[in-house]
Amino acid sequence: DCPKNRITALLSNKELRNLFCYGNKITGENATALMNSLPDRKEASFAGTLAFIDTTVPDEQNKATKADVNIAVSKNWGVFDYKGSNSNKVPYEGE
Repeated sequence: DCPKNRITALLSNKELRNLFCYGNKITGENATALMNSLPDRKEASFAGTLAFIDTTVPDEQNKATKADVNIAVSKNWGVFDYKGSNSNKVPYEGE
């Protein structure tokens, strides 16, 4: 977990299953790089979880394009708006 840390870029690990990085400043090329760096989970028994934004956080600055989100989805990752808690999260389609 790395929410609310003013992070601008983040590269992932091959063993990653869940990533909660909402509340940062990941945008543009860094958002694309993050999605590209997610491990491919197509052969995994369950999808990965990426909580990329949280619209309940007043200063949320993460932004991903629909194309960025599609990169993650193609690798069997669910991309979510955290909405304040894991039980409230909803799919995030990008902007």
